[in-house]
Amino acid sequence: METTVNNIADQKLKDLGSILNLLQSVLQRITEDIEVSSAMLPMGVMTELSTQLQDAIDNPLQNVIDTANNIDAQIKGMLHRSVVTFFRSKGDMIVEVLRSDTAFGDLYYSIVLKDDTIESRQEIFDFLERYDLLNIATKYPILFQFTPAELVDKVNVKEHISIK
Repeated sequence: METTVNNIADQKLKDLGSILNLLQSVLQRITEDIEVSSAMLPMGVMTELSTQLQDAIDNPLQNVIDTANNIDAQIKGMLHRSVVTFFRSKGDMIVEVLRSDTAFGDLYYSIVLKDDTIESRQEIFDFLERYDLLNIATKYPILFQFTPAELVDKVNVKEHISIK
């Protein structure tokens, strides 16, 4: 038991060290970009960084909107990966999953079950019931639709989800 605790503590320290090294690397790149941009500006040359900063100064609201949209896209991407992981864990009961392109949002999934029963559907809905308890469920809704195999060709497909 003590060995397991020590291994977990060692792994946490290792993970923290990796994160710190990554952060240091990112900060070094940013510092280099700042130095290059500062050196080029007196010559009238705009780097990517100085152009981004100028755009933020010229149109600060657009910068805020772009940042919010970027954050939304990243959150939706993480949620999508979580949903795909869930579907893969239920691969023994799922034939196919399609990510649909709908007005309801990016996180809309059509599911074809091997055995389309109330019990099978409930097992899938358990995920949504847990998700709906989270504060983000309203802002980032995840929707599941059960689709009979013979109607799959009617789905407006954005992506075929590999569940294997």
